[in-house]
Amino acid sequence: IDGFMYSVPAEGAAKITVHGIARGRQDLSTFVAELKKDPFFSKVDLPVSSFTKDQNADFSLDITGTF
Repeated sequence: IDGFMYSVPAEGAAKITVHGIARGRQDLSTFVAELKKDPFFSKVDLPVSSFTKDQNADFSLDITGTF
């Protein structure tokens, strides 16, 4: 993880955007799967384009929830 941004809109759920570089597709897939298990996160959104590179892939994912 290289960085993140946290935002809370006036209405609705809060959002965290996480940026980083994944060592490989499997690592990124595992990371997202673990995030989706968290009951505080209602949505974990990772664009399919994040899986185009096999190694050292830049990614940016959005997490929405009540936290």
